Amino acid sequence: MDLKKNQSIRVKKNIDSIFRSLSLLIVYFLLTLVIFYTSNVPIIILCIFCISFIFAGLVNSAHDCIHKSQWTYKQLNAIFGNLWCAIVLLNYGRYKYKHLKHHKYLGTDKDSEKAIVFNSPMEYVTYLLGITYIKGLFQSHMLIFKIIFLTDNKEKKEILISEITLLIWLSLCVFLTIFNFDFMLTAYWMPLSLYPATLAFFSLTEHYGLSKSKDIRLCTRTVKSNFIIRYLFWNGNFHIEHHYFPIAPSNKLKYIHQQLSSNTHCFENSYLMFHFRVLNELLLLGKTNEKK
Repeated sequence: MDLKKNQSIRVKKNIDSIFRSLSLLIVYFLLTLVIFYTSNVPIIILCIFCISFIFAGLVNSAHDCIHKSQWTYKQLNAIFGNLWCAIVLLNYGRYKYKHLKHHKYLGTDKDSEKAIVFNSPMEYVTYLLGITYIKGLFQSHMLIFKIIFLTDNKEKKEILISEITLLIWLSLCVFLTIFNFDFMLTAYWMPLSLYPATLAFFSLTEHYGLSKSKDIRLCTRTVKSNFIIRYLFWNGNFHIEHHYFPIAPSNKLKYIHQQLSSNTHCFENSYLMFHFRVLNELLLLGKTNEKK
């Protein structure tokens, strides 16, 4: 089957997106209720970690909005993309144009997502802690004034709208924090501080260590994962499938994966196995450098 000619992979009315958004919202509120009513510290910590997974998944949800595959109408993709990104303090407009450039120039020097290289286990750990992501996030907001140098007025407008949306959201969160500090600390700010590490753990697999090539099969990786992780991260593990068909809704990526031959692309059996292999390679590299 020629998947590129199969228009059924792009479902206009993506009921799955509506159901998934509502179900994750319900799970979030249930977790916050547990935090609010319990004094059991281990349970509170567990809830915080679970919420951080939901927050990290919001980046993938916004990612679907970028490709206009989450909702039928372009305006809804823009509205929800800005909302999902504001929750995790990410500028949707900036994220959108950077990501679309990544797709356009994948495997070239113009790729907006530069290749990640670790020279030591410590650099790898620093990345996994989300420090690199937080630094980039902070710099992007501090340098927001640079949009005046953009020649594309549409891009400039969208980035500005996203920044205003984010500031409104942040103001609301600060107000709620003043009103109930303990609850907001555990239900929002602490999960927010943890989500960059969660996102780094699951996103590193996408292109790390692969060839610099325009051939999607050589520069992109898909990872086998369980239902819970696929659900939370909007099937983000099917990354090569996404690069083949960017407009395909996330609920169609598993179908596309099943149609592709398993021996034509990079495939990892699990996220844990991938990270174990990367860490092992870096430890061996460190021992080799010590001998020199």
